[in-house]
Amino acid sequence: NCPEGTWCPSGSGPDDGNHNYDGQIPNGFYVEAAATGFTACPEGTFGKYDSNLKCLECPAGYFCPQATPLAGGPNNTPLPPSEFLCLVGFYCPAGTGKMSDSAIKCGVNTYNPLRGGDDVSSCKTCPDGYYNEFEGQQYCLRCKYSHYCTGGIANACPNGKYTDQLGVTSVNDCIDCPSGYKCDGASQPTSCPAGQFLTGGATGTCQNCTAGQICSRPGLFDEPDLPC
Repeated sequence: NCPEGTWCPSGSGPDDGNHNYDGQIPNGFYVEAAATGFTACPEGTFGKYDSNLKCLECPAGYFCPQATPLAGGPNNTPLPPSEFLCLVGFYCPAGTGKMSDSAIKCGVNTYNPLRGGDDVSSCKTCPDGYYNEFEGQQYCLRCKYSHYCTGGIANACPNGKYTDQLGVTSVNDCIDCPSGYKCDGASQPTSCPAGQFLTGGATGTCQNCTAGQICSRPGLFDEPDLPC
């Protein structure tokens, strides 16, 4: 029988004393005793057989699809190659296999700009003035108009108010809607089109021109501007 750690294809010759039976075991594979071939390290593990190890559990911060090889790290620590570092926007606990199957996305309101995230602490909350509505993101978005952003959440300004700047961080930065316009708290000020006029002030609605009156231009408020 072939000793453990060697493989014996059909037609192999006798042991030369160094267990050299034919070829090397590919990196990312292992063999059992009396094997006639070699087996890929399964997902979630990595390595190459030597006298001390077969396939090791994939370390936190890495992902290991089938047949992930051994590269080595500082102080001869066994690690996968750097191309298997967990991708940005995710974190990879120990034993992670394919990125698409077992890596964990950073949640909404958070982001991770660096590879090699190993636990949920790798996902950072968006700074004030920025937000994120999706999972698995590398960066956050600047707070949009008529919103203020804290804790990674975009909050609409109160009705009747708006912001004319990006990256706002407080509701106190929301300002009153200008006269003749309406503000629903989630968009820029808007005026009524020709044929309508605004009633109810900044939180009001556009209504059709009064019978017998003319609303000749956009932006009218409180009343039509001309008799019919």
